[in-house]
Amino acid sequence: MTKKTFYYYEVEIPQELRDNNTDMDVAAQVLKNKRREYIAETNSKNAKIIEEFIFSCSAYYNYKEGTNVGAISLEFITDRDWNKHKIAVAELREYFASIGINYTHEVVRHMDFEGMQVPGPDDAPNSYWNTKVYFNETLPKERGFDTVCPLEESDGVMTWLEFWTHDNI
Repeated sequence: MTKKTFYYYEVEIPQELRDNNTDMDVAAQVLKNKRREYIAETNSKNAKIIEEFIFSCSAYYNYKEGTNVGAISLEFITDRDWNKHKIAVAELREYFASIGINYTHEVVRHMDFEGMQVPGPDDAPNSYWNTKVYFNETLPKERGFDTVCPLEESDGVMTWLEFWTHDNI
């Protein structure tokens, strides 16, 4: 059965890497820049897969205040994409660890694609939208992150969910 997967993770970036990657001051940009350097140095097939990967949605959050910890939330189109990502990213995680980037917190939820329901607390079903809100607003807020979308197009006021759903007319 096909499943949709939500994945939230936090990474701690060494101050030196953060200082050298100021084009956009979020952990996701540091990961992207280091991934591209790794591809240039190694021509890694797995790193290239991650570079070109397509997600249903992705969100990244500004560093938690006073720290070098950033967060990223990804929504995978199918469980096959999730499994492909897990395999391909393993090599990059080893490389990231070797340069001091540490994964500090991870949450994964798989949802039945047909019913878009997964057992929640007390076996109460959570809808797809509730799960999307949880991974992109509730969980980051609970972990101390600001959920405002850092992209210029969001005007610095829209959350990721508002940014994805706002009327572009």
